[in-house]
Amino acid sequence: MLKLIKVIDMNKDKFVQELSKQMNMNASDCEKINEILESHFIIGRNNKYKILEEIKKRLHIDDELAEKIYDTAGNILEENIKNRLKHPFKRNKTSN
Repeated sequence: MLKLIKVIDMNKDKFVQELSKQMNMNASDCEKINEILESHFIIGRNNKYKILEEIKKRLHIDDELAEKIYDTAGNILEENIKNRLKHPFKRNKTSN
């Protein structure tokens, strides 16, 4: 399985903090989302639906909010990838 957050050199705490800030959610729920994303291969339509279903089930939320969370998490990861491509030799001092 692809651990995308680790591949792009973004540590868990930074991701959880950013998702919490952008979605105005508590850190505990964002940690659950991170666990879900880390347990699935994030690329692919079928996997997207599996991730959305698990988010809805674990957080007890509706389709619309689950989709918004998924999109926001994807945007955070995408932005981090873009940043890594622009600055390939810059390393996070706190990365795991």
